[in-house]
Amino acid sequence: MSSKRFNTQGTLLGIEELRMAMTETPSEWSGQEPVVTVLMAVYNGETFVESAIESVLDQTFSEFEFLVVDDGSTDDTPEILDGIDDPRLRVVRQENQGQAAALNHGLRQARGEYIARIDDDDIAYQERLERQVAVLEGDKRIGVVGSWHERTNTEGGTEETWTRRPPVTDDAIRREFPIRNPIAHSTATFQRDAAQTVGGYDETIDSCIDYDLWVRIGAAGYRFANVDEVVCRIIQHDESSYRFNGWDQIKHYLRSLRIGWRAARTLGVPVRYHLWPAIMFLWAILPSPMKTLVRRVRPTC
Repeated sequence: MSSKRFNTQGTLLGIEELRMAMTETPSEWSGQEPVVTVLMAVYNGETFVESAIESVLDQTFSEFEFLVVDDGSTDDTPEILDGIDDPRLRVVRQENQGQAAALNHGLRQARGEYIARIDDDDIAYQERLERQVAVLEGDKRIGVVGSWHERTNTEGGTEETWTRRPPVTDDAIRREFPIRNPIAHSTATFQRDAAQTVGGYDETIDSCIDYDLWVRIGAAGYRFANVDEVVCRIIQHDESSYRFNGWDQIKHYLRSLRIGWRAARTLGVPVRYHLWPAIMFLWAILPSPMKTLVRRVRPTC
């Protein structure tokens, strides 16, 4: 099934049309319905993709399928995917259209009640699915659950690892959304119906696609949670497939500003949080020497 980013007149689909496309029936298949579809979009990920896939196939939770959308890779990624022999792994391919289009393609093909995201260069620890499915099954009002996670930065030839512990309760997570995205994409497991209800990923933007989707899911009435355990590792590196610099970085900051303002308006947070998107935008574009000076005065910045 090809990705439906455009309609028959060649016009870019809007959110309402994407919402209708999300309800299409996936391809015929045989076997028991999986509880979870682990969804990965990969473009030229030959360096890390095999390790990411192995981490998912090693989960303690067994009722899942693993759907990988190859977004037109031109390196050895297709051969690596073809060489993995596991009945839980399903690979679909499309011409290169970007991460949002690839993930929407995957959402239309997914069979699971829940969608667990992972990028092609990240690692899921063994109990990730078990912990997150328990949260979603325990409270059907929760639309998206993330987790605490490790981050490893190998950019520039050095390696640094630290732990991120975002808030875990719905109220605290909602108050964080105007400031930053508190549910990292590769840690997220969400209700497929919730994503379909709001139209899936917005293919008209090329960054913040997770931030944007979570805010729309929250505005639709779903709740949020984060598992208070480290169950994932996110790796930042120089070979990242979907990265941006220069003017694209500024556009990313502006998009974060707009999504943050929308979060402040739609997620029921106190009025004082409406100022945070602008504060975070100004901080993002502040030159590094100025940030260093501020940190000297306010070490917690």
